[in-house]
Amino acid sequence: MPKHRLHSRRPAPGVSLVEALVALAVMSIGMLALVGVQSTMRLNSDLAKQRTEATRIASEEIETLRSFQSVPVVAGQPGISYDEIADRAVANYVPPGGIGNTSYRVVRNVTELVGSQQKIVSVQVLWTDRTNQPQTVTLDSAISATAPTLGAVLVVPHRESPSSRRRGRHVSIPVDAVDQGDGSSRFVPPGSVGVAWYFNNLSGVMQVCDDLGASCVLATLVSGTVRYHLADAATDPTLDGADAERPQGPARNLAPGPGAMAMVSAVNGAALACYAASFDAAALAAGPPVHYVCAVTAADVSGWGGQINPVPVNADSSLVVFANDAANVRACRYTPDLPSTDDLGTTANEADPNGEFIANADHPKKYCMERPRNAGEGGLACTGKRVQGNLINQNFLLIQGDRSCPSETGGTDPLINGNTQQHLPAP
Repeated sequence: MPKHRLHSRRPAPGVSLVEALVALAVMSIGMLALVGVQSTMRLNSDLAKQRTEATRIASEEIETLRSFQSVPVVAGQPGISYDEIADRAVANYVPPGGIGNTSYRVVRNVTELVGSQQKIVSVQVLWTDRTNQPQTVTLDSAISATAPTLGAVLVVPHRESPSSRRRGRHVSIPVDAVDQGDGSSRFVPPGSVGVAWYFNNLSGVMQVCDDLGASCVLATLVSGTVRYHLADAATDPTLDGADAERPQGPARNLAPGPGAMAMVSAVNGAALACYAASFDAAALAAGPPVHYVCAVTAADVSGWGGQINPVPVNADSSLVVFANDAANVRACRYTPDLPSTDDLGTTANEADPNGEFIANADHPKKYCMERPRNAGEGGLACTGKRVQGNLINQNFLLIQGDRSCPSETGGTDPLINGNTQQHLPAP
């Protein structure tokens, strides 16, 4: 039988034993490094999936809240209203399919902004990764208490209206102004001589110029109507919101030329020129609205303030007298109400029984003084609230002098606010 010899494997010629051992060690380290890279890649892949899923969960939570179907709570239908958006926490939430190989804790924190009809929602999604490290994704959003039905406005075709734009121009530009084709419109006030007003079609910024378009100065437009309801108590026993909505006349013209309205208690050098169309006796008997337009200039761009009063005239061109008796006339101002008593829990003085101190756009008695001031408040009342933009719908109702200015009570037209406050004589 053949004899077998035991023998050892020798290194290849030219390679020492030490070199062979070093090569083997390097190979082993490389294999260990490869295993570590693969483990890190699996960890990062898991974490990326978990983070993506956590972001989806937070986004879905916020979008669910945004899609509320009602502002107030709906009986028998929990969880569909804005008023039910509140703090909550959900533990051990596992997404469909177990995406991310973990479970999540979803925490919703809600902060209601007082007086703004908004809630700030913060959604946190928390989990622990495979290395036992805590991870978090947070999304924040603001949700407004806007009736869901108003979303339908987004799909309603645009129509020109007084609440948006007229003829593609700024809403304050008089409807009879002529578009110049260069981004501006030119308006010649009724009864004016040698005057033309120019408006920027986009911004409504106004300039008063001569009839050649030269010698221009910046101004602010104030416009509105003067209506009349001069029925006495025997003819119309109850003067209410319905009469303010549909005044019956007869009407009076306003003073001619630039004197259709008058400024008193001017602030910052406010000066005005006001014009109105003139009607004959037959037209006045039907009680038409008498439209007026005013250009107000001020000493500088900080704006102006003051009281603007109508100047009506009788058929013989004499001035109509404002007095609290049946032989004369009382001027009422169309304007919303404010609280009539002071809230002692605040530092401001809200008492405003005659609606005199509301925002400029809502037709206060004196522009730029938006509320009464406490005795301890220093400085001028008309500070930081001067008129700097055009004002429209600054409307008046003239009634018999011994009658009270009507309120909205009794009104029938929801599109017209028939509430008024006494303007002249001073209440």
